[in-house]
Amino acid sequence: MKAKHLKTLSSIALCAALLSVSVQTAAITLPSDENDTAQALYEVGILRGDGVNFKLDEIPDRLQASVMVVRMRGEEAMAKAAYASGEITNPFSDVTEEWAKPYVSWLYDKGITMGIGDGKFGNSDCTPEMYATFMLRALGYRDTGDNIDFTYADSVAYAKEKQLYTDAMDGDTFDRSTMAGMTYLTLAADVVGTGQSLLRSLVDRGAIDAGAASDLFTAYGETAPLPQVDLGGGTLTILEEADVSFTPRTFVGKDGEGSDLIDDALLARRIRTEDLCNMVIESVVYETETYRRNLLNAVMAAEPMYDLTLGSVTIGTYFAAIGVLRDLASVDGLNLNNSWWDASLNRGLSIGGMQFMASGDLLLPDDRALSVLYYAPDHVKALIGEDPADAVRDGRWTLDMLYTIAKAASEHERKPDSIQTDDRLVQKLYVGAGGHVIGRDEQDYLTIDVDLQHTAAVLDSYSEIPGIRWNTETGYDFAAQGLSEGGTVLVCDTLANIGRYVVPSGGISVLPMPKYDGEQADYRCMADLDAMRVLSLPQTHKYDEIGTVLEILASESGNLADAFRVKYTEANKTGMLDLILDCGVVDLTSADSHIEDVMKNLTANPYSVSTIFAQYEKVLDKSLEKFNSMVKQLWT
Repeated sequence: MKAKHLKTLSSIALCAALLSVSVQTAAITLPSDENDTAQALYEVGILRGDGVNFKLDEIPDRLQASVMVVRMRGEEAMAKAAYASGEITNPFSDVTEEWAKPYVSWLYDKGITMGIGDGKFGNSDCTPEMYATFMLRALGYRDTGDNIDFTYADSVAYAKEKQLYTDAMDGDTFDRSTMAGMTYLTLAADVVGTGQSLLRSLVDRGAIDAGAASDLFTAYGETAPLPQVDLGGGTLTILEEADVSFTPRTFVGKDGEGSDLIDDALLARRIRTEDLCNMVIESVVYETETYRRNLLNAVMAAEPMYDLTLGSVTIGTYFAAIGVLRDLASVDGLNLNNSWWDASLNRGLSIGGMQFMASGDLLLPDDRALSVLYYAPDHVKALIGEDPADAVRDGRWTLDMLYTIAKAASEHERKPDSIQTDDRLVQKLYVGAGGHVIGRDEQDYLTIDVDLQHTAAVLDSYSEIPGIRWNTETGYDFAAQGLSEGGTVLVCDTLANIGRYVVPSGGISVLPMPKYDGEQADYRCMADLDAMRVLSLPQTHKYDEIGTVLEILASESGNLADAFRVKYTEANKTGMLDLILDCGVVDLTSADSHIEDVMKNLTANPYSVSTIFAQYEKVLDKSLEKFNSMVKQLWT
């Protein structure tokens, strides 16, 4: 009876857990290698060296410090121009080096340095107090006049307070390495009264190139500003597989808002991006087979009909393998490390360092098609005495609790079909229970690595769950109705279908897939590859600036997730939607048919899981070795 509803598993998903939340809360830390610190400053034009090395062991003098001060103020070009034109002149008799004269002249003209008296600048060694004073001044802190922030004597202590100087620097000789470290930390610090880092201020003023500063912004946990792009009023054509929801689903004019929060957010994103890039966005939407055929025909004919495509991972993988898509990692202006891209998800979608598909803020949360469990909180609470959302927060939402709910519904309420799902529930529970079969080899290519013991344990637990109804024939509208009427306790479906379940006064909420047991660290939700949408770039796009356009599209999409959460407030009243949107997995392909054979035997004999897996282990190893070889050949 326990295995009565257990259906054949056609494939186990190749998946990688993607629970990744990155929040910048701690102070900026220096790179572990001082040469990396110097190189980062070199990339943005702050530290130059002699063209051979950075001379980090040498002691900087006052002239070298003056150069750094002018550059940190973003005034190097102005100083050189003013000196060349005769607008400023060198007032110091002891500064004879031609390279130094524009800098000291500029600092004197601006009242930043008066020298040491008698018309001399003085070129003694730079001290920590001296350089700390320069850096604090660059940030807008005052050490002269009324209401000073610090004095020269306490400049190092004040620099420590502002996280420009570290305890590790105490006692060290103040060499160019320490100077570089202080400079690195100062660029990350906020300019007084602006809430903006010095680096961003210098980029905004044009003193530092935005592209050159990209890696440094990432190191600081900041989002790099985007360069400007002008497509001259051209049309950006996006080919969409049906139900992508990239553009408003109901017509909304530019002069007014519609009644749908998500449509309003999509419209605002489109208008803003069109204005920023001087272009018009046009979306062409087709059902799956027409979408596939049109893109293939356009690329094979070398016609730049579509600039972007938004379709399923399944089709994207096929297109990547036959050379239709461009490797996003090779696109100028595109930086998938920026905060508006889903770094963990995209890592799972990469193959051997190549990125043919990507996701991020520019796609709605429901387009990730995460598998969830819909339920009526009041109904389940009546069955087991608590809302499982509370168990999620406590880490107790496990396969055992799912079994308890299903058993209570089946026995106490006499509802033999207490859980409605498709025939992939076992895959979804397997992933949620920490199962995975994907790995990476030393060359970053996909490999298969099945933990048979864990798989057997999960499947054994799964076979215990009563009351599973497979609703592939009746469809999810039937499941949603059954849940709202109390005839069903749990429905397994994708987040993309949330609109079918959440209706006013419906009392429906969502849960992630349960953990295997309380020892499992994270909640995981499998992605349905046919429903999940990703962005890809055809080989025949027409704009060289497409990478920058993608960055702008993604960066202008930050309010989509908020609109999604607000629209589905009813489903999110327990806070589970927020958690689920931070879960995800990537499944690139189906595994071997031998796994299907295993599942068929398991269906026939659910009490011999370990025996069956032991029997198939050798043949499974051989088939997976063949699969691994095939994956490499596709993309090499």
